[in-house]
Amino acid sequence: PLREAFHVLAGENLLELLPNRGAVVTSPTLTDAEQHFELMVMFETKAVELACKNATKAQLDEIARLHQAMRDAADEKDGHAFYELNNRIHRAIVEASNHAPLVKYHEMVVRQLIRIQNLYGVEGEDRAESLQEHERFITPLLKRDAKRALAHFTRHLGTVDRMMHSRLKTSK
Repeated sequence: PLREAFHVLAGENLLELLPNRGAVVTSPTLTDAEQHFELMVMFETKAVELACKNATKAQLDEIARLHQAMRDAADEKDGHAFYELNNRIHRAIVEASNHAPLVKYHEMVVRQLIRIQNLYGVEGEDRAESLQEHERFITPLLKRDAKRALAHFTRHLGTVDRMMHSRLKTSK
């Protein structure tokens, strides 16, 4: 099972298998990050649209609950919890799309981007701005207003893209 797990991780370019020497964790390049981010944007944008149409009340309630927990983490200045909740909100929206292939492939792509967060950190980012942006797209999402939710979500992803580029460039 461990060997199979290593092959899966190597297939996702998270590990490099070295013959007769084991495995090493790969380092993401700027190109890797940009390409995975493009896929994430496509998946999450479609997920917002589908969630407005297909989400159950329980799924929308969970998104609202996670958003409130993210607000609480911001008030408590708990950066680790804030970014974990941010990731969980995005994942909950994808799951609320109720589109099984999208959920599956999103998870694979997001593992790459979370790895970048873990490797390069998120310190110095403006949590207040992120929270405001979340508020702007979650409110219409919960009302199933796809047009407004998508417009604000797209702006939010532009901010995320700028932060990711900044994080990768300053780490070099």
